Amino acid sequence: MYLPPITVIVPVYNNPAGIKSLITSLLKLNYPRNRLEIIIVDNNSADDTASVIKQYPVRYVFESLPGSYSARNKGIRSARGEIIAFTDSDCSADSAWVHAAVSSFSPDVAAIAGRIKFSFRSRNPDVCEYLDSSRKLDQKSYIKKGFAVTANFFVRRRNFDKYGLFRGDLISGGDYEFGRRLTMAGEKIIYCPQAVVTHPARNSFGQLWSKTVRIGRGQKQLSRIGLLAHDKLDILHFAPVLNPPRNRYYQYFTAAQKVRLLVIANIIKYANIAARLG
Repeated sequence: MYLPPITVIVPVYNNPAGIKSLITSLLKLNYPRNRLEIIIVDNNSADDTASVIKQYPVRYVFESLPGSYSARNKGIRSARGEIIAFTDSDCSADSAWVHAAVSSFSPDVAAIAGRIKFSFRSRNPDVCEYLDSSRKLDQKSYIKKGFAVTANFFVRRRNFDKYGLFRGDLISGGDYEFGRRLTMAGEKIIYCPQAVVTHPARNSFGQLWSKTVRIGRGQKQLSRIGLLAHDKLDILHFAPVLNPPRNRYYQYFTAAQKVRLLVIANIIKYANIAARLG
């Protein structure tokens, strides 16, 4: 089997602990080291993130322009691989992550979305972790809408050459816009559940709030420039959440926790709407 040269690109901002953990996992990938390039793009960190990166046998790249998409673009311009793989600085990669994705490529496939698992601080998630993990990063559902998130995304380099890079001006949703650009041009994105990265679930109300506001502002921006094709605001969006998302962990919550879950779900929902209308 032909194993193409791969470049893994990771943007990072003020996350020395996360990038250390991620790089450690990347150095354990079961892919030939001489076919693997790891680029960590420091997005103008103000702490010791840079010094942590430089301790490892990876390529350090600096990008002063704000935003993770600008950082990813800087990495793409520096990349030598035929396939560009993306993940985030707070993730960790399964040892078979790259090999599984590469094995799933066929000539008619432009990009691959891998599976994103969630990790929790204890055996079962708390209310905030539950909300984050049950509502977001479902790659299998995303590709049905024509995109994938960059927490676990593989793209043939030639597609960046052909269709352009990520839009660095976007607050959020640059992966959505790029994926839609590919699929609207007739390119195929497929899901590979064997290509796994693990993402820690957000474990505080503040983290959920920051995430939903950022996404809301990104949706507003996409809508204003006519690039939001899904989840557009309509009258149904203003209805309260009466039935929160449920999975196998829901049964372990007490009645009080279920009430808290419902309250937070509604606060987060209306915070998103406010960000989109503000």
